Amino acid sequence: MTRPLWDARRQAQLDMSGELRVFGDMLDEVFAAIDNCIARLEALDQPYGTTKPRNRENVMLTRRAFTGVVSCAICAVASEFMATEAEAQAAPPAATAGVTRKILSQSDGPAAGYETLLVEATIEAGVAVGRHTHPGIESAYVLEGGFELPIQGQPTRIIKAGDAFQIPPETPHAGGKPGNAKSRILITYVVQKGKPLASPA
Repeated sequence: MTRPLWDARRQAQLDMSGELRVFGDMLDEVFAAIDNCIARLEALDQPYGTTKPRNRENVMLTRRAFTGVVSCAICAVASEFMATEAEAQAAPPAATAGVTRKILSQSDGPAAGYETLLVEATIEAGVAVGRHTHPGIESAYVLEGGFELPIQGQPTRIIKAGDAFQIPPETPHAGGKPGNAKSRILITYVVQKGKPLASPA
């Protein structure tokens, strides 16, 4: 097997991003599963009650059997990786401590390639939200609290309960003075599907 080569490459890539590490961990599991499958295939090819194979030719995997094992392994890795990506896209963006986002509803549309999310965001007192952008329009209504809201290309506003605001797509915003009390905001995002909901700006 090429495991020593894989282990050497894996060691050299320890400084890479977390996603590659997760993918590498999944590949390690697949290699272990392939090793297990090969061991089982070898066991099936042994005469009953013996521990040694009949002959070397019988133990070797045929191309078709090996292709089947590897295909299954690749499918398993790809489907797990895609599931991880889908979960990451559906989940709210990683937030600053003291900021929580709860997706209340999510649906496709209003146009092909877009989705609409209704989110309740809570910002604890004294917590500043980092400057960021969204791949679509953000429309928000402040339920309680308040804070300073800088939006690129617009004058900085002091937002309070009862105020509404809208932020154009890919427009850097936030990063202003935090509020003295907890803030709750009801937000509707109409964003491009498959892109992160928020990205640092």
